[in-house]
Amino acid sequence: MAEHLTIEPLTPDTPRLEHWLSLIGQWHHEHCLARGLHSSLERRIEQIRKHLSHDPLPVTLVAHKAGQPLGSVSLLRYLAAGTGNRLWLSNLYVESSVRNRGLGQALMEHACRYAKAQGERELWLFTDDQRAFYRKRGWRPAGDARISRTEVDILVRVL
Repeated sequence: MAEHLTIEPLTPDTPRLEHWLSLIGQWHHEHCLARGLHSSLERRIEQIRKHLSHDPLPVTLVAHKAGQPLGSVSLLRYLAAGTGNRLWLSNLYVESSVRNRGLGQALMEHACRYAKAQGERELWLFTDDQRAFYRKRGWRPAGDARISRTEVDILVRVL
């Protein structure tokens, strides 16, 4: 899978940007709907648009091969009560046709290196169904929470 695969930030200069925004927004929208959350495609695209700048954070990293997006992951700060100014890994998604080939891990590792290059010392995430995936890859339990009526595990990884 890694052969000829590129992982890079989505920027205002990304070729075919509108197509990519639409596709990644659709991935996020479908994920929200599957979790029973209120969502709209327009809202998902607008959230990703907030990552389009030449600033290093927030960022959406896109894995693509031959110009076709295959997966993405975002890094952003949630300033929720009690969480401080933490950087969170969010919206890790791999296109169903290329799952179970290491792309999710490649995206996650790239995001960790990217965060470390920005001076971050740890990265946080929450998950409702992928705890084992992350635990196998060095993430440690840091608590639990309820987000949008869903119980989630909070995990942290030291960079």
